[in-house]
Amino acid sequence: MTANHIGQSSVIHPVVVVRINGYKFRALLDSGASHSYASSTAIKLTNAKLKSTGLRQIAMLTGVTTRTMQVYEIKMYSLSGDVGLDVNITKIEKKELLLLENPRYKEILQRFSHLQEVHMDDDEKELLPVHLFLGANDYAKIRTSESLRVGSSGEPVAEHTKFGWSIMSPGADQEVSLGCLAVNSTTDYDNLCSLDVLRLADTTGQESKVLGEFQEQLTRSEEGWYETALPWKPNHQPLLSNRIGSLQRLNSLVRKLKRTDMLADYDAIIQEQVKHGVVKTPNEAVGKEFYLLHRTVVRENAETTKIRIVYDARRRNPTTHSR
Repeated sequence: MTANHIGQSSVIHPVVVVRINGYKFRALLDSGASHSYASSTAIKLTNAKLKSTGLRQIAMLTGVTTRTMQVYEIKMYSLSGDVGLDVNITKIEKKELLLLENPRYKEILQRFSHLQEVHMDDDEKELLPVHLFLGANDYAKIRTSESLRVGSSGEPVAEHTKFGWSIMSPGADQEVSLGCLAVNSTTDYDNLCSLDVLRLADTTGQESKVLGEFQEQLTRSEEGWYETALPWKPNHQPLLSNRIGSLQRLNSLVRKLKRTDMLADYDAIIQEQVKHGVVKTPNEAVGKEFYLLHRTVVRENAETTKIRIVYDARRRNPTTHSR
């Protein structure tokens, strides 16, 4: 999609006028788009119903980005009200999706004889806002079997749809553009993907400290794995020790295992995991220790492993609330 240009030979984009919940909007027919889009203004005015929210990969000339998009359910009608279409439309956070220079349809229809039967809604405004893009799927639903109105090479072409006529025409390329696409430039792309816009930027000044600590503690094991210590929030008050509560939980577990004659089997599993490096025990405390709780799960119907150990890393202290 390209934006309209200033000049006598401006591009004329295929646009139809539709009605949604009492409001009239211009919709650009975009056979190159896989989805249909609406401005935030259109979504708000029509009280559109939210259908879903999810990640979507968007491919543009400037690159590919993935972002969270909202899809709404709307029903648009022709101006006469005799044709309706249910559309799943993606919201774009812009006041309008595109600004077009007024093509002066009345003058065009009078100038070209092959357009005598074509009717277009004219407007006196210099700039016409477009609030909807109808992608290939929805565009195909409104096309009709009526033939195109085609003149000589370079002259406007008219196409009849269920929402009325649309006219498109080529124009000369110029440097100055009044267009404003949903994502129309490298600058918009960078801004949309920036951490500041996404509210993920580091505003505390701690990012460099955390990165430095990560790099300082990064090592490579004999097996080729890269390892580093868990990141700790700087200047955070020391957490309450979970040593006492963990010992109480362990003693309770040992008593239960003895009563059920599973202590030896449970210990064998622990020793096997230590042997293969699944779990490790520190040689000494460093002031940031965390005692990992664990419990047993017994599956009587299992053909092989009847006892399974489950590690509970969610709780810091079995007897106190986490801060």
